[in-house]
Amino acid sequence: HGMSFKEAFERVKLFIQKKHANYTETCQIITGRGNHIKPGSPPGLLFSSFPQWMKDKQTCLLVERCIPSDGSYTVFLKRPVECDLTGFNLEQSSY
Repeated sequence: HGMSFKEAFERVKLFIQKKHANYTETCQIITGRGNHIKPGSPPGLLFSSFPQWMKDKQTCLLVERCIPSDGSYTVFLKRPVECDLTGFNLEQSSY
């Protein structure tokens, strides 16, 4: 992918924000298993960091849960909150 750790994190956050804004229910994010994966070795940095990324203060508001797979995660997004402001008159509100 050619990105730094921070760039990858920012790209994932933006991707999730766009999917959420488009009312997408689930999305697949491929982290890869890492360049040095051998049987019995620990997972790659992006794959192992992903659950912590989902706890980010902006991202956690959008993500219901994520399920790991082999080098990827399936992310289940929360439903966007709909707010119907038709008929709302700011001048008559108590603000």
